Parts: sequence; structure tokens; C-alpha cells
Amino acid sequence: MNRFLKNVDVTFRRDPQTGRARANKPDSQKDQEQKAKGEYYYMG
Repeated sequence: MNRFLKNVDVTFRRDPQTGRARANKPDSQKDQEQKAKGEYYYMG
């Protein structure tokens, strides 16, 4: 999944309140943090 998301240049995170997957805005702080770590889908 991370490899696919890296290819399409999109990062996702889990919403802490609902548990749903949410797309990060391009070049947002969270987007940049996850890309730097190589975590394109963040579960925590």
C-alpha cells in the first residue's frame, strides 16, 4: 500500500475520532512528515 501511495504521491492518516482514513492535503505539515518517514498510510 505504501508503495502505491508513494507512486501516486498521496498520504493518508487515520482520523482519531472516527477511525476513518483521511487524505492529507498536499504539502501540509502532516503530509511532509509522513513522506519524510516513508509512511504514506499512517495508522497511529
